Amino acid sequence: MSSTNAKGKVQWRRNRGDTAARRRETMPWLIKRYKLVILGAATVGKSSLVSHFTHGSYLSVKENTLVAAFSSIYLNKCLKFDTWEVAGEERWHRLAHLYYRGAQAALVVYDVQDRASYVCAKDWIDEVRIKLAPDLVIAIAANKVDLWDDLCVNSDEMKSLAQNNDYIFMETSARTGQNVHEIFAAIAEKLQARKNPDTLKVSSDEFCGCRIL
Repeated sequence: MSSTNAKGKVQWRRNRGDTAARRRETMPWLIKRYKLVILGAATVGKSSLVSHFTHGSYLSVKENTLVAAFSSIYLNKCLKFDTWEVAGEERWHRLAHLYYRGAQAALVVYDVQDRASYVCAKDWIDEVRIKLAPDLVIAIAANKVDLWDDLCVNSDEMKSLAQNNDYIFMETSARTGQNVHEIFAAIAEKLQARKNPDTLKVSSDEFCGCRIL
């Protein structure tokens, strides 16, 4: 075989390989979708936790959520949370069920500096246990631990509640990022073990990649 023919075959194989690679890149794939609701009193840092996960930044200037806020959180190319953050102000509580209805997981947040928010978190847990599916995945975030002092709420009781009921419990800080990625990853891991997800077929050019671990 002449050197010219040999080079032609090599080039043809390379072009064919490049075409196949491009085809794989544009082929649709299925994304597992779970509905996650984030609950807690006002100013406990719900929005800041989401912001740190999705953008890697802390919300230094924050406005209170009005009623509820939606966001998509991608843990990787094949798993996403359709997330509803419900406003923590009492006046919006009567509307909360409209947003947590059908949720497969709940992240309940309290501020370690605020005992009232701790009590509120326990009330939210009791409510979703009654009104949502028995196999609901519940995670508890004791937030703002970067501001810890001797007057803060002791975590032992909430840890015990979590251990006795197979909940996820982590001490978090939206400011420093402590356990922010870890708590969302733990929710995803438990969901995949318990729940059948909804699926969404997307192509590579439709994938927004808000946050990928």
